[in-house]
Amino acid sequence: MNKKLSSNRSIPEYFHKDDVISCKIVDLGNACFEGEQYTEDIQTRQYRCPETLLHMPYSFPADIWSAACVIYELLTGAYLFQSEGETEILRDLDQLSRFEEIAGRIPKEYAQQSPRRRDFFKSDKSLKLQRVVKPHIFSKRLMKKGISQKESELVEDLLLKMLKIVPEERITAEIGRAHV
Repeated sequence: MNKKLSSNRSIPEYFHKDDVISCKIVDLGNACFEGEQYTEDIQTRQYRCPETLLHMPYSFPADIWSAACVIYELLTGAYLFQSEGETEILRDLDQLSRFEEIAGRIPKEYAQQSPRRRDFFKSDKSLKLQRVVKPHIFSKRLMKKGISQKESELVEDLLLKMLKIVPEERITAEIGRAHV
């Protein structure tokens, strides 16, 4: 059987501009009760939060971080944090530096609490791999995908509230649902 592939490799539009789209995201692969932490790797690499990489206690804010990463991916078709490195530690370090690029420097007090602080931080508690911290403009990327400026700015505001380095500073699911 010899089939010739079409030269048109584009994906046809599935949704129309005026369609109302909703989705439910469900992933209970590492679900556990609050306070019962049985593993340190609770999230897929691209959705991992700082506390997971730093082997610190985690709770519901870890899911808020992951949800922000998924929202960004759904809207842009790209991962927000795609780390690189030859070893697990180098990939974790690269990912932490990407967090800093978007969310600002990891607070020194927070870094000090990490059991992995020697793997990732210098003696002054700054990250061993530093990127330039720059105001990350999600809205411009979203507008390139056809989302209005107003909606893009709302999404950017929400994502930045969901992507706080320190878990206790992240927006809660309840507050996030009411975000407008």
